[in-house]
Amino acid sequence: MIEPVKAKGLALGMPPTIPYKSTTADLESGDLLLLMTDGITEPRNAEGIMYEESGRLDEVLSSIPVEMPIEEVVATIINDVEDYTVDEEQDDDITLVAVRVS
Repeated sequence: MIEPVKAKGLALGMPPTIPYKSTTADLESGDLLLLMTDGITEPRNAEGIMYEESGRLDEVLSSIPVEMPIEEVVATIINDVEDYTVDEEQDDDITLVAVRVS
């Protein structure tokens, strides 16, 4: 099951004086936590549809086997974003951090 944890505001690591609102998530062994920038969710295809809005992110995440190594998880998602936007110029960073709970 995919459960998005939405956060708004400036990116982490910006000026240290920026106040951040904390959030919590209950994680269990085997859960996969993905932290990503909008360079993953917002790239557009030739029709102007953003990657996340197309439903493709959910499709890719749903197809990832539990036993897939974390490096392959990251590569699978980033490769799919790049395939989705193959005819469009990528003008944002693509940052993805994956953590599997043991």
